[in-house]
Amino acid sequence: MFLDAATQCGVAEGPTDGQPRLYTVNFAARDDAHVFARAQGWLARRLSQPPIPKAIWIEEPQRGRWDNATYRLVGLGAALSGTAALFGVPSHFANVRTVRKFTLGRGDLPGDDAKRLAMRLARASGLDPNNLDEADAWAGWMFACSLYRENDLIARSRVA
Repeated sequence: MFLDAATQCGVAEGPTDGQPRLYTVNFAARDDAHVFARAQGWLARRLSQPPIPKAIWIEEPQRGRWDNATYRLVGLGAALSGTAALFGVPSHFANVRTVRKFTLGRGDLPGDDAKRLAMRLARASGLDPNNLDEADAWAGWMFACSLYRENDLIARSRVA
């Protein structure tokens, strides 16, 4: 499972040797604490139902600035990885530039440009993302799948 963790969260999940299911979860709430709580509640419900993902990958916020939006993204990553830990599912963070370099061919693309390219590539692969967040999750899912080897053993737990 790969999460484009944000208030509107793109999700890609499925077997590493097949096509993912793409969907969006909206965590919008009146304040950050309730956004985090909604994210934890959603993931707890999801992990209570089979199939249980072997791992959860979360897009790491870009470094370099610290503002309210970054605070929310960091908080979402912590909330989601903590919830995964409660269910015994390993979680990993993927650097957005590394994901984009692997899947899109360029790690330095601005966010909106990268998401539009991910949309085109996902559609070319036979998927139909409903929005740019799902396309971004697809790009991350492609990257995460590349790190798995025979018998779905993870090759690396953190990508910088």
